[in-house]
Amino acid sequence: MLLIEKMNGRLYRKIIAFADEEAAQPFLDSESWYAKLKENFGIEIIIILIPEGLRINLIEVQKRQYR
Repeated sequence: MLLIEKMNGRLYRKIIAFADEEAAQPFLDSESWYAKLKENFGIEIIIILIPEGLRINLIEVQKRQYR
């Protein structure tokens, strides 16, 4: 998304959406490089609440991806 901004010479609304607050935490911790990236490039972090069953299913799928 940053490359597209640079190539087009325009500013765009940049959003990273998470379905879990724990996953978003590195972007919310003011001392992390993720948070510095977010601040310096105007990236919005959004946490979308999803049903608990879906959240559990997503976590299981992620575990299989990292085998």
